[in-house]
Amino acid sequence: MLWPTTSTRTIGLEGWATEQIQYGFIDVQGTPVVPPRYAWFSYCRDDAGRTALVLAGSGTAPADILDLSGEVIGHVPGRFADCVGDTHAVFVTHSSEIGPLEFGSGLFDLRSGETMIEAKPGRTVTTIDRRTVNVHRAKGEYFLDLVTGEKTPHPGFLAGYPDASASPADLALIPASTVPIDTYAEPEEAPLNGYLDRSGGWALEPAFRRADPFQAGYAVVGDDTSVHFIDTAFQRVGGDWARVYATQWGYQVEPDALHQSDPGLLGLDLRVILEPGVAETTGCGWSSPTVCDVHPHAGPPQVLLLPEGRLIDPPEGFDRALSPTQFSDAPPEGPATRIHDAATGITFALDRPSYCETVGAWIRCGPEVAAAPPAVYRADGERTEFRDVTGVEGAVRDTASGYYWATAGSHQGFIDEAGRWLYRESRYTTLED
Repeated sequence: MLWPTTSTRTIGLEGWATEQIQYGFIDVQGTPVVPPRYAWFSYCRDDAGRTALVLAGSGTAPADILDLSGEVIGHVPGRFADCVGDTHAVFVTHSSEIGPLEFGSGLFDLRSGETMIEAKPGRTVTTIDRRTVNVHRAKGEYFLDLVTGEKTPHPGFLAGYPDASASPADLALIPASTVPIDTYAEPEEAPLNGYLDRSGGWALEPAFRRADPFQAGYAVVGDDTSVHFIDTAFQRVGGDWARVYATQWGYQVEPDALHQSDPGLLGLDLRVILEPGVAETTGCGWSSPTVCDVHPHAGPPQVLLLPEGRLIDPPEGFDRALSPTQFSDAPPEGPATRIHDAATGITFALDRPSYCETVGAWIRCGPEVAAAPPAVYRADGERTEFRDVTGVEGAVRDTASGYYWATAGSHQGFIDEAGRWLYRESRYTTLED
Protein backbone atom coordinates (compact mmCIF):
# COMPACT_ATOMS: atom_id res chain seq x y z
CA MET A 1 0.00 0.00 0.00
CA LEU A 2 1.09 3.56 -0.71
CA TRP A 3 -0.17 6.33 1.55
CA PRO A 4 -0.08 9.93 0.34
CA THR A 5 1.86 12.66 2.08
CA THR A 6 0.35 16.10 1.64
CA SER A 7 2.81 18.96 1.24
CA THR A 8 1.65 22.56 1.00
CA ARG A 9 4.29 24.65 -0.71
CA THR A 10 4.27 28.42 -0.76
CA ILE A 11 5.47 29.64 -4.14
CA GLY A 12 6.38 33.24 -4.84
CA LEU A 13 4.98 34.23 -8.23
CA GLU A 14 5.36 37.83 -9.38
CA GLY A 15 5.29 39.12 -5.84
CA TRP A 16 2.32 37.00 -4.75
CA ALA A 17 2.44 34.06 -2.32
CA THR A 18 0.55 31.08 -3.79
CA GLU A 19 -0.09 27.82 -1.95
CA GLN A 20 0.33 24.65 -3.96
CA ILE A 21 -0.58 21.18 -2.67
CA GLN A 22 1.58 18.30 -3.84
CA TYR A 23 1.37 14.61 -2.98
CA GLY A 24 4.17 12.16 -2.38
CA PHE A 25 3.91 8.61 -1.01
CA ILE A 26 5.29 6.45 1.78
CA ASP A 27 5.10 2.66 2.00
CA VAL A 28 3.73 0.52 4.84
CA GLN A 29 7.05 0.72 6.70
CA GLY A 30 6.75 4.51 6.84
CA THR A 31 9.57 5.00 4.35
CA PRO A 32 9.23 7.81 1.78
CA VAL A 33 9.30 6.21 -1.66
CA VAL A 34 7.93 9.04 -3.84
CA PRO A 35 8.80 12.70 -3.20
CA PRO A 36 6.01 15.31 -3.31
CA ARG A 37 5.48 15.98 -7.01
CA TYR A 38 1.85 15.14 -7.84
CA ALA A 39 -1.25 17.35 -7.91
CA TRP A 40 -3.70 14.40 -7.82
CA PHE A 41 -3.80 10.63 -7.41
CA SER A 42 -6.26 7.75 -7.76
CA TYR A 43 -6.18 4.21 -6.35
CA CYS A 44 -6.83 1.34 -8.78
CA ARG A 45 -8.45 -1.62 -6.99
CA ASP A 46 -8.72 -5.32 -7.85
CA ASP A 47 -11.79 -7.57 -7.70
CA ALA A 48 -11.55 -7.77 -3.90
CA GLY A 49 -11.39 -3.98 -3.54
CA ARG A 50 -7.70 -4.04 -2.61
CA THR A 51 -5.40 -1.35 -3.98
CA ALA A 52 -3.24 -2.75 -6.79
CA LEU A 53 -1.92 0.35 -8.60
CA VAL A 54 -1.87 4.11 -8.20
CA LEU A 55 -2.40 6.73 -10.91
CA ALA A 56 -0.90 10.13 -10.19
CA GLY A 57 -0.19 13.28 -12.14
CA SER A 58 0.97 16.86 -11.98
CA GLY A 59 -1.78 18.30 -14.18
CA THR A 60 0.24 17.95 -17.37
CA ALA A 61 0.34 14.93 -19.67
CA PRO A 62 1.27 12.19 -19.23
CA ALA A 63 0.13 10.82 -15.86
CA ASP A 64 2.18 8.15 -14.09
CA ILE A 65 1.27 4.56 -13.21
CA LEU A 66 2.89 3.49 -9.92
CA ASP A 67 3.16 0.03 -8.40
CA LEU A 68 2.89 -0.38 -4.64
CA SER A 69 6.64 0.04 -4.19
CA GLY A 70 6.34 3.55 -5.62
CA GLU A 71 8.08 2.70 -8.89
CA VAL A 72 6.73 4.34 -12.06
CA ILE A 73 5.85 1.42 -14.33
CA GLY A 74 4.04 3.25 -17.12
CA HIS A 75 2.23 6.36 -18.27
CA VAL A 76 -1.33 7.34 -19.18
CA PRO A 77 -1.56 9.89 -22.04
CA GLY A 78 -3.67 12.39 -20.16
CA ARG A 79 -3.50 15.32 -17.76
CA PHE A 80 -5.97 13.58 -15.46
CA ALA A 81 -7.07 9.95 -15.24
CA ASP A 82 -9.30 7.70 -13.14
CA CYS A 83 -9.15 3.96 -12.66
CA VAL A 84 -11.58 1.43 -14.11
CA GLY A 85 -10.77 -1.42 -11.75
CA ASP A 86 -7.07 -2.23 -11.96
CA THR A 87 -6.98 -2.91 -15.70
CA HIS A 88 -8.02 0.31 -17.43
CA ALA A 89 -8.20 4.07 -16.97
CA VAL A 90 -10.39 6.85 -18.34
CA PHE A 91 -8.30 9.93 -19.14
CA VAL A 92 -8.65 13.50 -20.37
CA THR A 93 -6.00 15.44 -22.26
CA HIS A 94 -7.60 18.83 -21.55
CA SER A 95 -10.04 20.22 -19.00
CA SER A 96 -12.82 22.69 -19.62
CA GLU A 97 -15.42 24.54 -17.58
CA ILE A 98 -17.79 24.23 -20.53
CA GLY A 99 -18.27 20.51 -20.03
CA PRO A 100 -16.78 17.05 -20.59
CA LEU A 101 -17.77 16.96 -24.26
CA GLU A 102 -15.67 20.03 -25.10
CA PHE A 103 -12.43 18.01 -25.33
CA GLY A 104 -13.72 14.51 -24.63
CA SER A 105 -12.12 11.61 -22.78
CA GLY A 106 -10.37 8.41 -23.78
CA LEU A 107 -9.72 4.87 -22.55
CA PHE A 108 -6.32 3.38 -21.73
CA ASP A 109 -5.31 -0.25 -21.09
CA LEU A 110 -3.07 -0.31 -18.01
CA ARG A 111 -1.82 -3.82 -18.78
CA SER A 112 -0.75 -3.41 -22.40
CA GLY A 113 0.08 0.30 -22.21
CA GLU A 114 -2.09 0.99 -25.27
CA THR A 115 -4.72 3.64 -25.86
CA MET A 116 -7.98 1.89 -26.72
CA ILE A 117 -10.04 5.03 -27.37
CA GLU A 118 -8.48 8.38 -28.20
CA ALA A 119 -9.79 11.49 -26.44
CA LYS A 120 -11.50 13.78 -28.94
CA PRO A 121 -14.17 16.50 -28.78
CA GLY A 122 -17.70 15.12 -28.57
CA ARG A 123 -16.66 11.66 -27.36
CA THR A 124 -16.64 10.66 -23.69
CA VAL A 125 -16.01 7.45 -21.79
CA THR A 126 -17.91 6.82 -18.54
CA THR A 127 -17.22 4.00 -16.09
CA ILE A 128 -20.18 1.69 -15.39
CA ASP A 129 -18.38 -0.96 -13.35
CA ARG A 130 -14.90 -2.46 -13.23
CA ARG A 131 -15.36 -4.32 -16.53
CA THR A 132 -17.79 -2.05 -18.43
CA VAL A 133 -17.66 1.50 -19.75
CA ASN A 134 -20.14 3.57 -21.72
CA VAL A 135 -18.89 5.37 -24.83
CA HIS A 136 -20.74 8.47 -25.98
CA ARG A 137 -20.55 9.72 -29.58
CA ALA A 138 -22.69 12.21 -31.47
CA LYS A 139 -24.37 9.36 -33.36
CA GLY A 140 -25.17 7.36 -30.25
CA GLU A 141 -23.76 5.42 -27.31
CA TYR A 142 -22.65 1.89 -26.61
CA PHE A 143 -21.51 -0.28 -23.71
CA LEU A 144 -17.99 -1.69 -24.05
CA ASP A 145 -17.07 -4.92 -22.25
CA LEU A 146 -13.41 -4.54 -21.25
CA VAL A 147 -12.95 -8.30 -20.89
CA THR A 148 -14.42 -9.51 -24.18
CA GLY A 149 -14.17 -6.29 -26.20
CA GLU A 150 -17.85 -6.63 -27.16
CA LYS A 151 -19.69 -3.42 -28.07
CA THR A 152 -23.39 -3.19 -27.20
CA PRO A 153 -25.17 -0.22 -28.83
CA HIS A 154 -28.17 1.14 -26.94
CA PRO A 155 -30.83 3.77 -27.69
CA GLY A 156 -30.33 5.99 -24.62
CA PHE A 157 -27.92 8.59 -23.30
CA LEU A 158 -26.53 8.02 -19.82
CA ALA A 159 -28.10 10.28 -17.19
CA GLY A 160 -25.50 11.07 -14.52
CA TYR A 161 -22.57 8.97 -13.38
CA PRO A 162 -23.13 5.43 -12.03
CA ASP A 163 -21.42 4.37 -8.79
CA ALA A 164 -18.94 1.78 -10.03
CA SER A 165 -18.69 0.29 -6.52
CA ALA A 166 -22.43 -0.48 -6.36
CA SER A 167 -23.66 -4.06 -6.41
CA PRO A 168 -24.03 -5.89 -9.75
CA ALA A 169 -27.80 -6.02 -9.19
CA ASP A 170 -27.99 -2.23 -8.86
CA LEU A 171 -25.74 -1.71 -11.91
CA ALA A 172 -27.81 -4.08 -14.07
CA LEU A 173 -30.19 -1.16 -14.77
CA ILE A 174 -28.70 2.14 -15.92
CA PRO A 175 -30.60 5.48 -15.89
CA ALA A 176 -30.63 7.04 -19.34
CA SER A 177 -32.45 9.80 -21.16
CA THR A 178 -33.93 10.25 -24.60
CA VAL A 179 -31.43 12.99 -25.49
CA PRO A 180 -27.86 13.80 -24.37
CA ILE A 181 -27.71 15.64 -21.05
CA ASP A 182 -25.15 18.40 -20.62
CA THR A 183 -24.49 18.41 -16.87
CA TYR A 184 -22.94 21.89 -17.19
CA ALA A 185 -26.03 23.50 -18.72
CA GLU A 186 -29.61 23.90 -17.52
CA PRO A 187 -32.03 22.58 -20.20
CA GLU A 188 -35.24 24.47 -20.91
CA GLU A 189 -37.13 21.27 -20.17
CA ALA A 190 -35.71 18.19 -18.48
CA PRO A 191 -35.73 15.16 -20.81
CA LEU A 192 -37.58 11.96 -20.02
CA ASN A 193 -35.57 9.24 -18.35
CA GLY A 194 -35.88 5.47 -18.16
CA TYR A 195 -33.61 2.49 -17.53
CA LEU A 196 -31.38 0.55 -19.90
CA ASP A 197 -30.53 -3.08 -19.35
CA ARG A 198 -27.07 -4.41 -20.09
CA SER A 199 -28.24 -6.08 -23.31
CA GLY A 200 -28.70 -2.63 -24.83
CA GLY A 201 -32.46 -2.23 -24.70
CA TRP A 202 -34.93 -0.23 -22.66
CA ALA A 203 -35.81 -2.22 -19.56
CA LEU A 204 -38.15 0.68 -18.76
CA GLU A 205 -39.07 3.15 -21.48
CA PRO A 206 -38.34 6.81 -20.63
CA ALA A 207 -41.26 8.19 -18.65
CA PHE A 208 -39.80 10.20 -15.76
CA ARG A 209 -38.13 13.59 -15.44
CA ARG A 210 -36.07 12.10 -12.60
CA ALA A 211 -34.68 8.57 -12.57
CA ASP A 212 -31.89 7.92 -10.05
CA PRO A 213 -29.46 4.99 -10.05
CA PHE A 214 -30.55 1.96 -8.05
CA GLN A 215 -29.28 1.74 -4.48
CA ALA A 216 -29.76 -1.50 -2.51
CA GLY A 217 -32.53 -2.55 -4.90
CA TYR A 218 -34.54 0.69 -5.03
CA ALA A 219 -34.50 3.87 -7.09
CA VAL A 220 -36.18 7.27 -6.90
CA VAL A 221 -38.28 8.31 -9.90
CA GLY A 222 -40.73 11.13 -10.58
CA ASP A 223 -40.79 14.78 -11.57
CA ASP A 224 -40.36 18.22 -10.02
CA THR A 225 -43.51 17.98 -7.90
CA SER A 226 -43.70 14.35 -6.77
CA VAL A 227 -41.33 11.38 -6.52
CA HIS A 228 -41.59 7.79 -5.35
CA PHE A 229 -39.57 4.57 -5.16
CA ILE A 230 -39.51 1.63 -7.53
CA ASP A 231 -37.84 -1.77 -7.15
CA THR A 232 -35.79 -3.58 -9.79
CA ALA A 233 -39.00 -5.07 -11.22
CA PHE A 234 -40.16 -1.44 -11.69
CA GLN A 235 -42.96 -1.93 -9.20
CA ARG A 236 -43.93 1.12 -7.20
CA VAL A 237 -42.94 0.92 -3.53
CA GLY A 238 -44.40 3.20 -0.87
CA GLY A 239 -46.16 6.53 -1.32
CA ASP A 240 -45.44 9.89 -2.90
CA TRP A 241 -42.94 12.40 -1.58
CA ALA A 242 -42.34 16.04 -2.41
CA ARG A 243 -38.57 15.55 -2.15
CA VAL A 244 -36.18 12.67 -1.57
CA TYR A 245 -32.46 13.07 -0.81
CA ALA A 246 -30.26 9.98 -1.04
CA THR A 247 -27.50 9.47 1.54
CA GLN A 248 -24.95 6.77 2.34
CA TRP A 249 -27.23 5.30 5.02
CA GLY A 250 -30.66 5.80 3.42
CA TYR A 251 -32.96 8.66 2.46
CA GLN A 252 -34.28 11.91 3.86
CA VAL A 253 -37.84 12.41 2.65
CA GLU A 254 -40.14 15.42 2.76
CA PRO A 255 -43.90 14.95 2.40
CA ASP A 256 -44.67 18.61 1.66
CA ALA A 257 -42.55 20.94 -0.45
CA LEU A 258 -43.89 23.93 1.49
CA HIS A 259 -42.78 22.53 4.88
CA GLN A 260 -39.18 21.41 4.54
CA SER A 261 -38.81 21.39 8.33
CA ASP A 262 -40.73 18.12 8.77
CA PRO A 263 -38.35 15.54 7.25
CA GLY A 264 -38.62 11.80 7.65
CA LEU A 265 -35.80 9.28 7.41
CA LEU A 266 -35.82 5.94 5.60
CA GLY A 267 -33.16 3.22 5.58
CA LEU A 268 -31.66 1.80 2.39
CA ASP A 269 -34.34 -0.92 2.64
CA LEU A 270 -36.99 1.86 2.84
CA ARG A 271 -37.74 0.95 6.46
CA VAL A 272 -39.04 4.00 8.33
CA ILE A 273 -36.32 5.20 10.69
CA LEU A 274 -38.04 8.45 11.63
CA GLU A 275 -41.66 9.25 10.79
CA PRO A 276 -42.16 12.49 8.85
CA GLY A 277 -43.53 15.25 11.04
CA VAL A 278 -41.91 14.04 14.26
CA ALA A 279 -38.85 16.24 13.93
CA GLU A 280 -38.64 19.89 13.05
CA THR A 281 -35.08 19.36 11.81
CA THR A 282 -32.42 16.66 11.85
CA GLY A 283 -28.64 16.70 11.65
CA CYS A 284 -28.64 13.64 9.42
CA GLY A 285 -26.53 14.47 6.40
CA TRP A 286 -24.90 12.54 3.57
CA SER A 287 -21.98 11.34 5.68
CA SER A 288 -23.75 10.56 8.99
CA PRO A 289 -23.15 6.80 9.05
CA THR A 290 -23.63 6.14 12.77
CA VAL A 291 -25.38 8.99 14.57
CA CYS A 292 -27.24 12.27 14.06
CA ASP A 293 -29.25 14.80 16.07
CA VAL A 294 -33.04 15.02 15.98
CA HIS A 295 -34.92 18.13 17.11
CA PRO A 296 -38.59 17.23 17.70
CA HIS A 297 -41.41 19.74 17.41
CA ALA A 298 -42.06 19.18 21.11
CA GLY A 299 -39.63 18.11 23.78
CA PRO A 300 -35.84 18.07 24.11
CA PRO A 301 -33.42 17.02 21.36
CA GLN A 302 -32.74 13.34 20.84
CA VAL A 303 -30.03 11.30 19.15
CA LEU A 304 -30.72 8.85 16.35
CA LEU A 305 -28.42 5.84 16.06
CA LEU A 306 -27.87 4.68 12.48
CA PRO A 307 -28.49 2.42 10.71
CA GLU A 308 -30.68 0.68 13.33
CA GLY A 309 -32.85 3.76 13.70
CA ARG A 310 -33.05 3.80 17.51
CA LEU A 311 -33.74 7.10 19.25
CA ILE A 312 -31.96 7.74 22.54
CA ASP A 313 -31.89 10.62 24.99
CA PRO A 314 -28.49 12.33 25.17
CA PRO A 315 -26.89 13.00 28.55
CA GLU A 316 -28.41 16.01 30.28
CA GLY A 317 -26.82 19.20 29.03
CA PHE A 318 -25.18 17.51 26.02
CA ASP A 319 -27.55 17.67 23.06
CA ARG A 320 -25.14 17.33 20.14
CA ALA A 321 -23.98 13.81 19.22
CA LEU A 322 -20.42 13.34 17.96
CA SER A 323 -20.58 9.54 18.01
CA PRO A 324 -22.83 6.92 19.68
CA THR A 325 -20.97 7.54 22.96
CA GLN A 326 -19.55 11.07 22.67
CA PHE A 327 -21.60 14.25 23.01
CA SER A 328 -21.04 17.99 23.17
CA ASP A 329 -22.97 20.87 24.70
CA ALA A 330 -23.09 22.76 21.40
CA PRO A 331 -26.39 24.52 20.66
CA PRO A 332 -27.85 24.32 17.14
CA GLU A 333 -25.35 25.96 14.76
CA GLY A 334 -23.18 27.04 17.69
CA PRO A 335 -19.84 26.03 19.21
CA ALA A 336 -19.26 23.55 22.04
CA THR A 337 -17.56 24.31 25.34
CA ARG A 338 -17.61 20.80 26.86
CA ILE A 339 -17.42 17.15 25.71
CA HIS A 340 -18.93 14.15 27.51
CA ASP A 341 -17.96 10.51 26.90
CA ALA A 342 -20.86 8.29 27.98
CA ALA A 343 -18.73 5.13 27.79
CA THR A 344 -16.33 6.35 30.49
CA GLY A 345 -18.42 9.03 32.20
CA ILE A 346 -15.65 11.57 31.58
CA THR A 347 -16.61 15.21 30.94
CA PHE A 348 -13.99 17.76 29.99
CA ALA A 349 -13.90 21.43 29.04
CA LEU A 350 -12.49 22.69 25.76
CA ASP A 351 -9.81 25.36 25.79
CA ARG A 352 -12.12 27.66 23.85
CA PRO A 353 -15.58 27.45 22.17
CA SER A 354 -15.14 25.15 19.16
CA TYR A 355 -16.91 23.11 16.51
CA CYS A 356 -15.93 19.48 17.10
CA GLU A 357 -16.19 16.09 15.43
CA THR A 358 -14.83 12.63 16.10
CA VAL A 359 -12.16 11.22 13.78
CA GLY A 360 -11.60 7.61 14.75
CA ALA A 361 -9.85 7.66 18.14
CA TRP A 362 -9.64 11.47 18.24
CA ILE A 363 -11.85 14.51 18.75
CA ARG A 364 -10.96 17.27 16.28
CA CYS A 365 -12.06 20.80 17.20
CA GLY A 366 -11.94 24.01 15.20
CA PRO A 367 -12.26 27.16 17.33
CA GLU A 368 -15.11 29.61 16.87
CA VAL A 369 -12.51 32.38 16.60
CA ALA A 370 -10.77 31.82 13.29
CA ALA A 371 -7.46 33.29 14.51
CA ALA A 372 -7.18 30.72 17.31
CA PRO A 373 -5.39 27.43 16.61
CA PRO A 374 -7.40 24.22 16.16
CA ALA A 375 -6.99 21.41 18.68
CA VAL A 376 -7.20 17.62 18.84
CA TYR A 377 -8.25 15.83 22.04
CA ARG A 378 -8.21 12.26 23.25
CA ALA A 379 -11.45 10.75 24.57
CA ASP A 380 -10.24 11.32 28.15
CA GLY A 381 -9.94 15.07 27.53
CA GLU A 382 -6.18 15.29 27.14
CA ARG A 383 -5.26 17.95 24.59
CA THR A 384 -2.66 16.52 22.24
CA GLU A 385 0.18 18.11 20.33
CA PHE A 386 -1.81 17.73 17.12
CA ARG A 387 -3.66 20.53 15.37
CA ASP A 388 -5.46 18.27 12.91
CA VAL A 389 -6.00 14.56 12.20
CA THR A 390 -7.57 12.85 9.18
CA GLY A 391 -8.31 9.14 8.87
CA VAL A 392 -6.19 7.25 6.33
CA GLU A 393 -7.94 5.00 3.85
CA GLY A 394 -7.33 1.28 4.22
CA ALA A 395 -5.79 -0.96 1.59
CA VAL A 396 -9.25 -2.45 0.95
CA ARG A 397 -12.09 -0.16 -0.14
CA ASP A 398 -14.31 1.18 2.68
CA THR A 399 -12.01 -0.05 5.45
CA ALA A 400 -10.07 1.98 7.99
CA SER A 401 -6.32 1.57 8.25
CA GLY A 402 -6.05 2.58 11.91
CA TYR A 403 -3.63 5.33 10.90
CA TYR A 404 -4.08 9.08 10.58
CA TRP A 405 -2.50 11.98 8.73
CA ALA A 406 -1.70 14.55 11.41
CA THR A 407 -0.21 18.01 11.75
CA ALA A 408 1.57 19.26 14.86
CA GLY A 409 3.47 22.54 15.00
CA SER A 410 5.87 22.68 12.08
CA HIS A 411 5.55 18.95 11.32
CA GLN A 412 3.09 16.62 9.65
CA GLY A 413 2.95 12.91 8.98
CA PHE A 414 1.31 9.61 9.91
CA ILE A 415 0.39 8.52 13.43
CA ASP A 416 -1.27 5.42 14.85
CA GLU A 417 -4.24 5.38 17.25
CA ALA A 418 -1.89 5.83 20.20
CA GLY A 419 -0.49 9.03 18.67
CA ARG A 420 2.94 7.59 17.85
CA TRP A 421 4.62 9.08 14.80
CA LEU A 422 5.18 6.51 12.06
CA TYR A 423 6.52 9.13 9.66
CA ARG A 424 7.15 12.84 10.13
CA GLU A 425 8.25 15.68 7.85
CA SER A 426 8.37 19.45 7.81
CA ARG A 427 5.15 21.24 6.85
CA TYR A 428 6.91 24.19 5.25
CA THR A 429 8.63 24.56 1.91
CA THR A 430 9.01 27.95 0.22
CA LEU A 431 10.02 28.18 -3.44
CA GLU A 432 11.01 31.37 -5.20
CA ASP A 433 11.46 32.22 -8.87
